[in-house]
Amino acid sequence: VKLGSDREMEMTAANLASAYIGLQDWDKAGKLNQQARAIADRMKDLEHRPDLLLSSAAIEAGRGHPSEAVRLYSELLATAGATQNNTWEAHAGLAHLYAQAGEKKQAAEHFEQAVQAIERARAGLSRDKYKLTFLDPLIRFHQDYVDFLIDQGNDGKALDVADSSRALVLADGLNGGGSPDFQAVAKASHTILISYWITPGRSVAWVITPTETRMEKLPETGARIQNLVEQYGAEVAHGIGDPARSGSRGIPNAM
Repeated sequence: VKLGSDREMEMTAANLASAYIGLQDWDKAGKLNQQARAIADRMKDLEHRPDLLLSSAAIEAGRGHPSEAVRLYSELLATAGATQNNTWEAHAGLAHLYAQAGEKKQAAEHFEQAVQAIERARAGLSRDKYKLTFLDPLIRFHQDYVDFLIDQGNDGKALDVADSSRALVLADGLNGGGSPDFQAVAKASHTILISYWITPGRSVAWVITPTETRMEKLPETGARIQNLVEQYGAEVAHGIGDPARSGSRGIPNAM
């Protein structure tokens, strides 16, 4: 009976800590995660140790303690029993920290190792579990990776990563597959392709012709574009004003 109550207390504290990490309330997250780790240590619960280490590292990163966060992520990677999910999130955390510190080589290495671990983790998940537990952190990771590549001037690689992230989000992305040769597609179809990447902090578009691929920065962020689209949708749905003359006019300007 005592073991069961301890297990329940550990999981409750760990889940609440994760929720507060999402809210970026680092003090509450830290206290709850520490409670969960203390219970896990008392119970000699090795199964959940990697998850708790991952939360500890995220909390230290959020608190502005990069050295301690790097230590914890590295400890997690050396921990027996760490899952592929733990592994890719640890590499993603390290990549983000090294990118912030301007350590480009280390950041690039950890981004690539995260991608490899994602492929291994994805292969072991059912479609439903993939959608429920994998997509949100995966989307955040790819946003981070694309931003890093754009900042490094690696526009072509950024397009490949953006395209692969879309494939993973779609249902048939579970089957894998590489990015297409966009210039070859443009040449074969006699068209110019435009690929948009719209996130809360940055929006860009790649213009692909048969002979070149170039990236253009969009004038509006994802949040602004979302507001314009929602305004246009409301006008169409409720017949408010003339959508051709009001909210929709801002969308082409933003794109």
